[in-house]
Amino acid sequence: MAVTRDLLETWGISVDQLHQAALAADMNRDPMFCDMGSMMESMMFGAEPKNLLDGNPDQGAGMGMYCLTNGVNIDGAGLILQGNLMQQIGEIVGGDFYILPSSCHEVIVVPETVDIELKELSAMVQQINRTEVSREDRLSDHVQHYDRKEAVMENAEKRASRLEKEKAETKAAKKSIHERLGEKKQQSAAKKAEKAVEKAVKKDKGQEL
Repeated sequence: MAVTRDLLETWGISVDQLHQAALAADMNRDPMFCDMGSMMESMMFGAEPKNLLDGNPDQGAGMGMYCLTNGVNIDGAGLILQGNLMQQIGEIVGGDFYILPSSCHEVIVVPETVDIELKELSAMVQQINRTEVSREDRLSDHVQHYDRKEAVMENAEKRASRLEKEKAETKAAKKSIHERLGEKKQQSAAKKAEKAVEKAVKKDKGQEL
């Protein structure tokens, strides 16, 4: 059911109150963060996957990937909106990470340190969406990136483009500075040469006198 402004007025709550209620409801459904090795063992042998949010030091094989969902495996992708939870995941994986929108029920977390390029992750998400995820469960084709230090989640491709642009601008600025310094050095050398010439001319004139 779509929540309209008319419904909000009927319920007597604001958009922010609805948002906070939704966040609280998500956290009440037992968030689960497991490495993919543990998830695969669970699917094959029926064992309960190890929830790393419980502080379990044994992170298993991991495969460099983790799954974030909830205890009922339904509509668990919304957990990426939980700021404190994202920070906790950053602590577990040891830094920044990518978020692959597997479906509306779960997302895949890949630490930035894993040797997989962003374009490969994006291609993986798009292929899975086309071949394995039903349209109603499809979340997005776009990989997200979480910056643990800044506590910011953003579109990974846009972030990469922004960083590339900033890198190019920084390089251009440094080049400009070096060129200016080079010009100043040339000007300084020219002035020294002029002074040397003036000094030599004065010396010659003094000898003539």
